[in-house]
Amino acid sequence: MPPHEDILLWHEPPICGGIPFRKWEVSLKAHVQSKLDAWYTDGRPMFPRETLEDIHSQFQDPMNVNGELIAVKGLDHWWYEFQLRTGDVVEYNGVPWRLDGPHIVYTPFERLMEHAADRKPAIYYTISIAYKMMHADQGPTLIGSVETAAKMVGDEGEAWGKTDSGKGITSKLSSLEVPPLKVTKIIGLACGTFMTVQNPKETKRSLVQHAFLIILRELVATDELGNGKPTCYVQDPAYIEDDRAVLTRMGIESLRDPAGFLEINESSIVFCCNPTTCVKSIIADIARPLILIWNTVSDDPHKESSSYWNPDCPRVRKMIEEEYDMFDFPEDENFGEMAIYVRKNALVPEE
Repeated sequence: MPPHEDILLWHEPPICGGIPFRKWEVSLKAHVQSKLDAWYTDGRPMFPRETLEDIHSQFQDPMNVNGELIAVKGLDHWWYEFQLRTGDVVEYNGVPWRLDGPHIVYTPFERLMEHAADRKPAIYYTISIAYKMMHADQGPTLIGSVETAAKMVGDEGEAWGKTDSGKGITSKLSSLEVPPLKVTKIIGLACGTFMTVQNPKETKRSLVQHAFLIILRELVATDELGNGKPTCYVQDPAYIEDDRAVLTRMGIESLRDPAGFLEINESSIVFCCNPTTCVKSIIADIARPLILIWNTVSDDPHKESSSYWNPDCPRVRKMIEEEYDMFDFPEDENFGEMAIYVRKNALVPEE
């Protein structure tokens, strides 16, 4: 099958009940959308923590080698099975590609509703397994050595920290009077690869965002947001091994999807900027972090979301409105339109 649109993924449909996708019964669009809407309205999780835990466990199982199946529980409680193909070489447009992964694809509720169509098999799963397509005969072009990249992160962080926006953001975070002993973890999601050669602007954004995580860690360790230095994790399928080596040197542990999501708990700070997956929807289903630093959630239910794959769905809006207080995140081109959300009742009352 051709790669997933725009993100260079090899995505094959699953087997369900021993029946391949092409032999599934077809459904009517209205029927599929009615069932999806009823499940969503009734509060059925689109991305249950138990499902993520089960997928993670299967990924860790040494018995699961190529040719074996990864089973994912769908919204309809059926099991959808995806074949492991890591390292396989496939041909697309006459070019050989090596499959790297596995890579989890998360489909938000809104996209499932859009994908429903007459006389086609119903799609009742929000989580599927795909593979990043890598050139079979060459590796990625790197910006430099691990040592060089580590220095670049440090230099970018130091320079950014001296800018007006850098000072403004750290000042804003320092002013949040959260009770001590609260923050134990910082989780950065979708901060991007900085080791592979890409658009210079994108490289800088990734360097600054990783540097921001280090600054945030030091801020928590020295301020009253935490008790000592918190553990810092990151997760991004775009990372290559060289990215992970640099992150290790900086004291940041890189986790493979979905382990980063599973680390999120009520004592976490989550940082996420312009992801290409539905981070907001996933977190709304699995956790209530102490602090969220991510793209601003619109309070207008009629406003079209700025992100196709990370929409401000009703469940996300409800969580933010009822459970979080919002604080400004100073404008900065390395982050985009962001906000800081602190869980209600977490702030120390003013005397």
